[in-house]
Amino acid sequence: MSALSKFFIAILAVVVLGGGGYLIAKATESSTTTTTTTTTAASTTTTTTAQTAACRGGGLTGKFGPGQGAAGTIFMSVIVTNHGTVPCTLNGYPTMTFYDSSNHTMPSAVTPSGAYFSGSGGTPVTPSLITVAPQGTATFALAYSDVPAGSQTSCPEVDHISVYTPGFTSTVDAISIPGRWHVRTMRRRCRHGQPVLRLSELSP
Repeated sequence: MSALSKFFIAILAVVVLGGGGYLIAKATESSTTTTTTTTTAASTTTTTTAQTAACRGGGLTGKFGPGQGAAGTIFMSVIVTNHGTVPCTLNGYPTMTFYDSSNHTMPSAVTPSGAYFSGSGGTPVTPSLITVAPQGTATFALAYSDVPAGSQTSCPEVDHISVYTPGFTSTVDAISIPGRWHVRTMRRRCRHGQPVLRLSELSP
């Protein structure tokens, strides 16, 4: 307590009524406590993962891989390469279109036959989603017979083939497969004038 405060308290002790009574004033100190509450909002972080787009023909090229024949059946592979700058996905069976030398489409019988290539004894095969990195590849197999069927004596000659990845059928998404020698061998097997092939699912 300061000296000035003590002085005022002392002079308030005054004898009144001839010393018969007195009045004492008492100083009381009062303090006030202020409480500050700070509320912090909970922070929520949301992570968004961009979905990888499906592979489509514009960013892909294709070529024939190794092939072999046994018991009248020719097995070949087709290798698809992602030439884009980002990964893409494939899930399922490709489709194919056949063309003659005048670039006209030809009727064909192309059957998705994963079980035929898997050795699963005919058990259906469910394709799985695969991711193809930039410059990475995916492969599918095809099979056809080089033995004439029934009474046929000749078949229309296939000049070139376009391959489409699952979900795409537009000509802008076609993957042209070069290699006329490989394609021409397919003319040996047809049914009612149509090339007949089996295809596997796409795999890494």
